[in-house]
Amino acid sequence: MKVLATWWDGQQTSDLEVFGWKMLYYGRVGKALLLVAGLAVIFDLLDPKTVKSWGDTSKERAERALARSRHNRQAARLSRLRESVMADMMTITAAAHPIVTAATPPMIIGYSIVKATPERVPDGLDVTLDTYRCFHRELMGELPGKGDPDDPKEADRLRYKHVMKRVEAFLVNHLSSDDQAKLALSSKDGDNHAGARMQVVSVLWSLIRVIAFSLAVTLQRAKPFHIFRWIALGLFFVGSLVDLLAS
Repeated sequence: MKVLATWWDGQQTSDLEVFGWKMLYYGRVGKALLLVAGLAVIFDLLDPKTVKSWGDTSKERAERALARSRHNRQAARLSRLRESVMADMMTITAAAHPIVTAATPPMIIGYSIVKATPERVPDGLDVTLDTYRCFHRELMGELPGKGDPDDPKEADRLRYKHVMKRVEAFLVNHLSSDDQAKLALSSKDGDNHAGARMQVVSVLWSLIRVIAFSLAVTLQRAKPFHIFRWIALGLFFVGSLVDLLAS
């Protein structure tokens, strides 16, 4: 065999081809086989109690991630509820300024009072339509006295801040005690994507937990990984031979 003869002569074999592949690639395959075979040694060094503790830790982390995911979803729900109520009372819009200079801001902020009577109660708010309309009428009656009459834009901004405070108070008065506590955090944590990410993290930790517990049970057997050890021996022999010829 040309590869064996070349290697025996002390020459480099990495550029020789066998079945259309250079020996360089066979050498890399051999190193990969040696790595897999080395897992048998790693498994022998593992302590079942330590592996089980990894599983316990993974379980706790999975539970924390799942709780965080639920919290984020609830915060996002309350954030959407606040936005829905705000949209029924007063809205804010932003548009690009047609001419942007150092003296003009890049965005034009506009505020609009919603004078139309609400036709429905936002989803998630447990009040009657009459109660919701009454709150709208009270708020519309308060707005004319809010703000600076000499500066229309500043007046609208102050009215919007007033609406935000009143909406916040209205929601607190009509939400459960549990939702009231989450409402204060909804602006910071109200992210559906964050909730989905934490759900994925929870699944990954749960998977690690299953693997760790399965490995711990296997290690506690009389001859754990007995078949794998024979396979590892074969992989070690083949990998060493291929790597040796490719060097």
